[in-house]
Amino acid sequence: MNVNGTRPGPALDADMAPEQPHADARTHALWARLRARDPSLRQTPPAADDMAWYLAALLGVSAWIAAGFLFGFTFTLLGDNSDEPVPVGVLGIFACVLGLALMRSRHGRAFAEQFGIACSLVGQTLCSVALYLALRDLLQSGYQTASSLSWLGLAAISVAMAMAVPSRLHRFLCGVLTAGGIAASGYSISIHHIGPTMLQLLVAPLIAGTTLWLWLRTACPGEPGARADRGLAPAAWAFSLVAMATLWIGTDDIARDCRPDCHPELMTAAFWLASLAVVTLLPLCVARLARGSAARWRRVGEAAVFALLVVGAPGVAFGLMLVLLGFALHRPALLGVGLLGVAVYLVHYYYQLDVPLLQKSGWLLAGGAALLLARMVWRRGTPEAVA
Repeated sequence: MNVNGTRPGPALDADMAPEQPHADARTHALWARLRARDPSLRQTPPAADDMAWYLAALLGVSAWIAAGFLFGFTFTLLGDNSDEPVPVGVLGIFACVLGLALMRSRHGRAFAEQFGIACSLVGQTLCSVALYLALRDLLQSGYQTASSLSWLGLAAISVAMAMAVPSRLHRFLCGVLTAGGIAASGYSISIHHIGPTMLQLLVAPLIAGTTLWLWLRTACPGEPGARADRGLAPAAWAFSLVAMATLWIGTDDIARDCRPDCHPELMTAAFWLASLAVVTLLPLCVARLARGSAARWRRVGEAAVFALLVVGAPGVAFGLMLVLLGFALHRPALLGVGLLGVAVYLVHYYYQLDVPLLQKSGWLLAGGAALLLARMVWRRGTPEAVA
């Protein structure tokens, strides 16, 4: 078994059968002696074909450029047939199959693996376009239904492709396409009916909830069950980023998003219901992370109170949830992304409010006073050793 956790193919085993066992034994014996002197070394020795990171980066970039030129040339050959679902669909399926074959048979080789990832992404996009073209000709109700279904089709195809290949980069990019397809599906519906604010009602709670579920399914490094981290962590990262972007879009002014034939009361109710669904994830996350603690329900209550205070700005509660997950799962990068997301969301939320600056200053002053009061209550009600 190599560094990436995959077993060599049958042809490789047959070619190296006479010499490989002795070479592996000598390599592992030498590596064990090195680890005895330096325990910080990893468990297994590096692969023989490891290369410098800058060479791998150059090969990866060249592979993506080559894939782009290849499919650009193929589209040029299609000509007038580029608006037909069958040729586009066949080309998309061929690209997906080619990408899977390259990633599975050439795993560990930078150019072939990156070329396969590019082919996979292009193939998924082409399949979604073919689905849109087919539904556009089949459905007579307009383009919006075909557009929404094609985005959902892209999400489904991305899930299937991510499960087929264990590459972390491929799974992350497929996760972005999956979450982005779900978000774009809600946006394509809302933009034709009652405005982009409905995007938050349709998809933001779903994507944020999926993000929480994915992170809770991952395991801390070094703990039993860490094997699940290989498959779920890239998708969790993808959903986290798309969820934050979705919440940034969904905090626009409601009155500005309303169409002339919409009911402002319905839009306001939809916004608050979606925000409440998102901020409810914060106490749920605290309840899961504090499992087994004596002060579990107290912390859940405090998180619920905080969530209700920021129900008008759900991005704050979501960012704080990422911070807690990053701290609990020993992931400093996730903690930093959560803090950065909260800061960016607050800046966006503060400047898009259609209220005077004096009123904004009063809200900031009230928020700071509330935090100071909460700190005083916490210190008085918590023993010194626990605080």
